[in-house]
Amino acid sequence: MTVSVVIAAYCGEKFIGEQLASLLTQTLPPDEIVITDDSPDERTTAAVANWLSDPRVRYFHNEKQLGVNGNFEKALSLARGDIIFFCDQDDVWLPEKIAEMVAALENSPDADGVFCNSTVVNRSLEPSGYSLWQMRGFTGKMQKKFASGSQAELFLKRVTCSTHNIAIRRRILDRVLPFPVLDPFFADTFLGLLLAAENKWVMLDRELTCYRVHGGNLSAPKLANIREQAELSRKARQKNALVRRVSLCEAVLERLPENIPADIRNKFAGYRKHYLVRSGYSANFFIRAAQITAEILSLRYSCYSNGWKSIAADLFLFR
Repeated sequence: MTVSVVIAAYCGEKFIGEQLASLLTQTLPPDEIVITDDSPDERTTAAVANWLSDPRVRYFHNEKQLGVNGNFEKALSLARGDIIFFCDQDDVWLPEKIAEMVAALENSPDADGVFCNSTVVNRSLEPSGYSLWQMRGFTGKMQKKFASGSQAELFLKRVTCSTHNIAIRRRILDRVLPFPVLDPFFADTFLGLLLAAENKWVMLDRELTCYRVHGGNLSAPKLANIREQAELSRKARQKNALVRRVSLCEAVLERLPENIPADIRNKFAGYRKHYLVRSGYSANFFIRAAQITAEILSLRYSCYSNGWKSIAADLFLFR
């Protein structure tokens, strides 16, 4: 099977060279690295110049800025490999990452995607003391449940994979592209739910990416305390995150095959209902408390969100 790595670059001159070095020294090197550059200047171009003599590196500087989603879509559409790895411009991959993830897919021919764990590091690649899975609460118990075939159930509560640590088969691109029109749109959540609906993920319990957090990431993991969690929840509400989840669910359902089992569709319907209800709570505290109580009794808080944390946010952080 041939392997493509896609990088949707934007002002990536600080770290992209180090990332390219880690890609081209893999124990199983990629057949191609597709870089689409949405930068407004030539600094990223200069940073990759030394690598362009390698025929495996295909670099495209967009004539017109496409934005995050458009740039990502372009990179995926240009990829020619049977397996397509998603890659951030500022990380570093362990030498065996491609080999181990390709092997995982080869051993699971029915699977459409694979994801691994990542070591969270600072800008100097010093470990922060926790992994991506630890930060997202993906416990050993949850991993065993995921491996047993409960992928949709777990990912409807919290998507664990991220666009820096996944690879998908080319054969599903027709369902993936174009991306749903959502603002903001998170490709990892969309892909996570889309493949989990059919148990099409392979989980690889290996930290194969050094996920660099340096203050300029588009999104970055962080082990937040209660005060920080509250502030993150407040900001998400201000950006209509609950309504966006409803739209995301609808977009996933539209891409699923017609023969998807009824119980899976029912799980997605419950997810949609939960966020639709939460997005429509009353501004009046006492009415909202009654609405929240009804939603608690439906058990959807425990199935699709963070239980008491989400309940407290709905009650006290409204708007």
